[in-house]
Amino acid sequence: MISLVLFDADDTLWDFHGSMRAALHAMLEELWTAFPGRDAASLTVDRMIAIRNRVADELAGRVMDLAVVRLESFQRALEEVGIEEEGLAAELGASYFSHQAHFVKLFDDTLPALDALAGIRLAIVSNGNADAARLGIADRFEDIIRSVDVGVGKPDPAIIRFALAKLDVPETQAVLVGDSEEADVGAARAAGIRSVLLDRHGSVTKSEADWVIGSLGELPALVKAAD
Repeated sequence: MISLVLFDADDTLWDFHGSMRAALHAMLEELWTAFPGRDAASLTVDRMIAIRNRVADELAGRVMDLAVVRLESFQRALEEVGIEEEGLAAELGASYFSHQAHFVKLFDDTLPALDALAGIRLAIVSNGNADAARLGIADRFEDIIRSVDVGVGKPDPAIIRFALAKLDVPETQAVLVGDSEEADVGAARAAGIRSVLLDRHGSVTKSEADWVIGSLGELPALVKAAD
């Protein structure tokens, strides 16, 4: 029986990737205007993402707050193109987070799936800065557990075990739903619970998840069938 569904947040419940790219572009437009010239123009969305990923790899295991990782990546980007302006990285951060909050949207299948899971306990386990309240769905979840608060993130199973202990649910009655094979499926398997890989683009050819679905619309029937 499944009594608890744990959800990843970014790119599972809402379109983080799309909002991130839109926010980076809006932020860069402001930077290009403030610093016209080839140096600033060389900072593109893809380059900003690459720098952020490099910084995240460097800080892995030491920094849980992804907002800190993002701000450090802005500082690194400015250094790479030779823009020395005190406080500018923080200004870019404020701009980015403001734009990102504006652009982020729930996926179309999120609310119908949550409605159809009425009667099942729900919680979020996220490595990101999950803001379910701003998107109007915080009250759908019994708890929102973030890596920055726990001090460890997926794929480390400790965050899953923390959630199960806090919610007092045995491993056999829980399932984790997420879009990442490494972070979500990996954490679930290591913690001894079942997993559902959300493959919205139909690109997965092999997975160690217990189930693979293309839409959250498939989840309620799956959970009920597992009972």
